[in-house]
Order: sequence, then structure tokens, then C-alpha cells
Amino acid sequence: EKDGFKRYTFTPSGVSPRPLIGSEGMVYVTASDDHDEDGVIISDEFTNPAIRRKINEKRMRKLDGVLNELEPPQLEGPEDAKVTLIGWGSTWGVIHETIEQLQAAGINANQLHFRYLLPFHSKETLQILNKCKKIIVVELNATGQFARHLKAETGFSNTDVILKYDGEPFEPRMLTQRVIAILNGEPLDLNVTQDEAREMAYHYIRVHIKNKLRPSKIIQVSQNGYGEPVWVLDLIEKNNGELRGKLTIGVETGSTHKWDPTN
Repeated sequence: EKDGFKRYTFTPSGVSPRPLIGSEGMVYVTASDDHDEDGVIISDEFTNPAIRRKINEKRMRKLDGVLNELEPPQLEGPEDAKVTLIGWGSTWGVIHETIEQLQAAGINANQLHFRYLLPFHSKETLQILNKCKKIIVVELNATGQFARHLKAETGFSNTDVILKYDGEPFEPRMLTQRVIAILNGEPLDLNVTQDEAREMAYHYIRVHIKNKLRPSKIIQVSQNGYGEPVWVLDLIEKNNGELRGKLTIGVETGSTHKWDPTN
């Protein structure tokens, strides 16, 4: 070209044309800092506020183009559901199973899952949210990151959250129980659940008993002398099911109070 090839030429889409690799007379040069259309760096010594603004606006136009290529989120399940569970990333599977359990319990539920956080389908998402009766955002973090992102992108804030931040994944039964508790207006219960006690027993076995046993029967006992309710788990042989002892775990503290072998 007369004026030379401009690798970062400004375009309506924000996407600049690129030559094919191996094109005669073409040398590709780039840098990590902001630059003009030719690739010349705009630094503290050679600055140009107007070009800086243009190059940033160019990047933002790329997001608009990408958004048009991405499929917006779709509501999965009946539109008239009593509760909508919202998730993102790896929570799709456990939420899907939770929906099935809620349906089996007579609670009409659906889910709205997000695969893309940036760019975000704000308009389409808000249209869906405005039709939902009860919304619960399910997240594996302590601060409700996606719930806050959802509010920032749509202005919608009428949501409950279920957060898990103890290093373990969600279990469908636990999630189902928590959804039902929210629907019933019950406060958050941070005590060790039966499923969590069983998982803690597996950890104890791996560390102290070298995987020879597995938890079996589990009961909760109130009067026990430990100052809190406890879970008492039978640990049995993996091969023949023979009882080898009882493991006691605190409901409120999660403490392993006692391992009582049978011999």
C-alpha cells in the first residue's frame, strides 16, 4: 500500500485486517503497550490522548461484535416455575439435578445458566429475570460474586443466594434442602449436615485408617457429654461390611470428638 500496512487500523467493528502468514514484504511487529494504527508505541515519552481513546474504543467495539456471536442464556424448565436457580460455570450439573429433586418434591423449578460473563447479554437476561417469581443464585464463593455481577449488568437485585465456601463441591441433596429452606423463610443453618459428616468420615479414614473402612449407618445424638449434638457413624470393612468402630463428629463445631474401635 502507498502508506504502508496498518496492522491496527481503526474499523467500525474494531477488528483490523491481517495479512496471511508468509505474505511477501510483510513484517509483523507488535508491543505490549498502547499503540497507534501502525503499531508505534504510545508511551510516557511519546503520548497522544486522542489515539489512546481511539484504541480503547476500538477494543470495546470488538466486545459488541463478540456479543452478537454468542448465544444468550436460555431458561431451562417451565416458565411459570415457583423458583429459578441461577448458576454459572461448573454449577450447571448440580443445579440440574437439584431441579429434578425439587420437581420430585412437588416444587416447580427451573434454571438459568450463564456460560459467558463478558460480554454479557444484559437485555436478554433482564427480560427473563423480570418474569421469574423467585430467584436464587447458586455460587461456590463467599461473596456472591456473580449475584453482584448480575446486578451491575442488569440493575436487577431481587435475588437470594446460596453460597458454599468450605472447599467442597455442592451436593444436589444439600442444595435441594437449602432451596426449600429459603422458600419456607428459614434462616441459614451452618451446622454440619449428614452428608458433610459422611464426607468428613471419608477424610478421617483416608488419613488415619488408610482406606480400609467406609462409613455406613449414621445417627444424630443430642445427650452425649460433648456439649453439642454429634453425628455418630458406624465405620465398617469395605470387603465384608463388618463393624470396626464408631466415629463421633460434632454437629456445631465439626470436631472429631472420638474414634472408638471395636477391638
